[in-house]
Amino acid sequence: MSGTKRWPISPALLVLGLLASCAEPQSPGDNPIRVHPASWMNPQSADFHGTRVAMDTPEACKSCHGDDYMGDPPAPSCYECHDGPSGHPSDWPFPPSPFHGDQVAAGGSEQCQTCHGADYMGGWAEVSCFDCHDGPSGHPSGWAFPPSPFHGDYVRANDALECRSCHGVDWRGGWSEVSCYTCHNGPSGHPENWALPSAPLFHGSVVVADGPEPCQDCHGADYLGGWTGVSCYDCHDGPGGP
Repeated sequence: MSGTKRWPISPALLVLGLLASCAEPQSPGDNPIRVHPASWMNPQSADFHGTRVAMDTPEACKSCHGDDYMGDPPAPSCYECHDGPSGHPSDWPFPPSPFHGDQVAAGGSEQCQTCHGADYMGGWAEVSCFDCHDGPSGHPSGWAFPPSPFHGDYVRANDALECRSCHGVDWRGGWSEVSCYTCHNGPSGHPENWALPSAPLFHGSVVVADGPEPCQDCHGADYLGGWTGVSCYDCHDGPGGP
C-alpha cells in the first residue's frame, strides 16, 4: 500500500489565510455576528434597546460602539438616531417637538427617574434636572418667586390654560401634584379670600392703592373678562368698584 505524502502547513501561510478572509469589510447587514436579539429595535419588546439601556446604562455599549459612542464599524454610532447615549432624539433639549418638555407635560416626570434618578439629581445619566430647571417641573429656577422669571408674570401674559397639562384641568394638582390652590385662590393667582373685605389683601383695597390698570392684564383692557372670563362688571359697575 503506497502512502500519501503529507506536507506540513506553514504557520505563516495560516496567518496569511486568516487575514485574507478578513480583508473585505462587510456591511452591518451582512455581518454574521449577531450580538443583539432580533427584537432589539422593537419598542414593544422587553429586549428593546432603549429599555435595556435605561435598565443597565449604556456603559456596556462602549465595547462595540466606542468609548465616545460614535461607532466602531460595523457597529453604528448612537448619534445616527439620538443625541448620544442618552437615547433621546437629537433635538430633545430644545423646542419645537420632539421636545422633552412636551414629553414630561404629557406623561409626567416619573419616567425620567429611570435614568436621571429618583431625586432627579442625575442618576446614572449624570444629568440633573436641576441643571436647567427648579427640578422635574421643568420651570426655570426662581419660578416661584419674583423677580422674573416669575410664574405670576408668565400667567398674566399667557393665561393659565396651559398650566393644566401638568397641574390638572381643575388646577388642583394633576400629575405634578402641585395645586394652584396651595398658595392662591385658584389659577387666577390672587391670594386666598381675595374677594372678602375682611381679608388682608382684599382686592378692593389693592385697586384703591394701585389703581385698576394692573387688572387689565388678566381681566381685559375693557375689564369685561379677558382670558380669565371674570368681568369686573359681574359685581361692580366696572373697574371703579361700587
